[in-house]
Amino acid sequence: MIEVLDLWKKLGEFSLKEINLKIEDKEYFVIIGPTGAGKTVFLECIAGFLEPDRGEIRIDGKKINGLPPEKRGVGFVYQDYSLFPHMTVFENIAFGLRLRKMKKSEINSMVNEVMELLRISPLAERYPSTLSGGEKQRVALARALVIEPKILLLDEPLSALDPETQIRLRRELTRIHEELEITTLHVTHNQEEAIELADKLAVINQGKIEQSGNAEEIFFTPKNIFVARFVGMENIFNAKLEKIDRSKRKAICKIENSDIKLEINEIPEKENFKIGIRPEDIMIVRKNSAFNKVNLLKGRIRYIINKGGALKRISVKVEDLEFIIDAPRHIAEKMNLNEGDEILISPKEEKIRIVEHG
Repeated sequence: MIEVLDLWKKLGEFSLKEINLKIEDKEYFVIIGPTGAGKTVFLECIAGFLEPDRGEIRIDGKKINGLPPEKRGVGFVYQDYSLFPHMTVFENIAFGLRLRKMKKSEINSMVNEVMELLRISPLAERYPSTLSGGEKQRVALARALVIEPKILLLDEPLSALDPETQIRLRRELTRIHEELEITTLHVTHNQEEAIELADKLAVINQGKIEQSGNAEEIFFTPKNIFVARFVGMENIFNAKLEKIDRSKRKAICKIENSDIKLEINEIPEKENFKIGIRPEDIMIVRKNSAFNKVNLLKGRIRYIINKGGALKRISVKVEDLEFIIDAPRHIAEKMNLNEGDEILISPKEEKIRIVEHG
């Protein structure tokens, strides 16, 4: 449905660079990246608010470069909602249809239908100043959807909302996408949002796509250091190849400036490389357990802090290196872990990833 070929756009000091993406019909595609990475600029190029310096944008197989926004078949929702304060909810939603000079009866029917879809019919005569953040977001979505676009573009749509409202609206976005089957391109910096909503996603940094694929590929097999760090792979170490077992596609590596050796389920391309381990992929091992496993390391707890309701974040010093572990709260409490305790940890060899070769 959307194809972007070698897109470049320079704005002052910032540039989008060689963006190539393909988004399938009915797909929910999410682009994640830090603030200032170029997410909004990219959406505005798709929508027609900005014209690329180079490259092509195709929608439904047709090149749309140069077409005005209203002829591209897109609905756009900004993070600040951009509702007209002097118009009621009904009038805000009807605005695009009135610009098309549609009959009043058609407008009423279409607006009422989309308000029912978004569950905002009781708000029809209210003004934006009287609405909550979640209600404003639903109205903005309704205004974008009522024109029956081929593509829905969402610019950080939930970022201004409180966590509980974000969770509710993520469910709403999923429901709406399933009901309407509309191709959706959603940009955000929120990883939970991306994982929950995306069929596929891409990571953008400094105007360039670093990696694209499904959530499993992005979050658990990052292709470089930036992606690894951005998606939460906090344990990243320089390593050197010690031994290869090609029959099992395994290797032994030694972590730089230590005596720590780890078995990994990848064969590095070069002698020196970087490995990454997600905090939830390091096990805490009971000292008296019959644990006969590779990658068993002895360390000392530096600190323990709460991370959300279900997790404890534990920093463990092994030799002069720090390992960050996210352990289930009930396990940490059952083991009666405390700062200063000596413990055994074990990074899962199948979860250790090479995040940079050479």
